[in-house]
Amino acid sequence: MGTERVNRNLSPLGTAAGDEQVLARLIVGHYQTWGVNKLARRSEPVYVLRKPNIATLEHAEGGALNAAALRSIPTKGRRATLVTDVDPCDYCGRDGGVNSLAWQLGISELEIVSPAGRRFLKVYEPGTL
Repeated sequence: MGTERVNRNLSPLGTAAGDEQVLARLIVGHYQTWGVNKLARRSEPVYVLRKPNIATLEHAEGGALNAAALRSIPTKGRRATLVTDVDPCDYCGRDGGVNSLAWQLGISELEIVSPAGRRFLKVYEPGTL
């Protein structure tokens, strides 16, 4: 992730600017996409996925998942890994934003890797739990 931060001209983690610029990578098989949060973007992306809540598509995690939809990466019924360099916020994690986007992509199981560690999410239809 460090090399990609440099490639994208993001400030180093541990600095005030760097801690506000979040980077995420989605890996599905041999495909990968990247996303950055709104504070690190240079232009507004095209949104393909429906907004799950007020914030998730503006966050790095949402950007990486949306990029998979834009690139038509085969995700239906597949397992995926989402790596972030900052722990997911409540909008993306607890409130189900990442799950909602993964469900829209048809991902069956999502491994989330962040500084807090790894966790596995069995993707479910939003509003069914």
